[in-house]
Amino acid sequence: IGFLWYNAFPAEVFMGDTGSMAIGGALAGFAIMTGTEALLLLGDTFVEEAPTLSTNLLNETYGAAINAFVRITNNFPTHPLALLAIGRIGDCHFNLAAQYPERYASAAENYQKVAESAAGVATRSLAKVGLGRVLEAQARTNKLASEQAPRLEAAVDHYRDVVYGKNLRAGEPPDAFVVKEAGLLAARVLENQHRWEEATKL
Repeated sequence: IGFLWYNAFPAEVFMGDTGSMAIGGALAGFAIMTGTEALLLLGDTFVEEAPTLSTNLLNETYGAAINAFVRITNNFPTHPLALLAIGRIGDCHFNLAAQYPERYASAAENYQKVAESAAGVATRSLAKVGLGRVLEAQARTNKLASEQAPRLEAAVDHYRDVVYGKNLRAGEPPDAFVVKEAGLLAARVLENQHRWEEATKL
């Protein structure tokens, strides 16, 4: 609270990595005391902070986020937020994979768990989109055309499953936001491959 006073416009003090990590530690203590929702908030705080940090701190910050999400899956495995936490773990691995490509496999594993789970439609649909993004990224890192094409086709299949509701269960309405995102991602891949007719049908 004292910091916020001095950080009000015009700011006299700016918080650096040390201060932000201290706040993260305080949130960690709060999360341990209050449970699942706070742990999810803690993990999301680290995830949101990561893009503002230097590259050498990304592994530590996303690692802290993964630890928070894993505490949910380990301590509250039947809680409705546990499957959401698994998806968040996948996101963390995906974001780290630009530096550590082996993390793509971990991201895909977590997304697959969510996509095949009893999670809500939005969470499952986001996991399908995540699987598509992993396959796209893996295709970009593979210079062999014979390896790229199957991965890109598989990515489009995951996106189409969301667009056309193939991942929906009986009586489930689609999540409009995720459907739009999946459609845009699929169209981008198809356009890059000059598959114009297929892209315009999405």
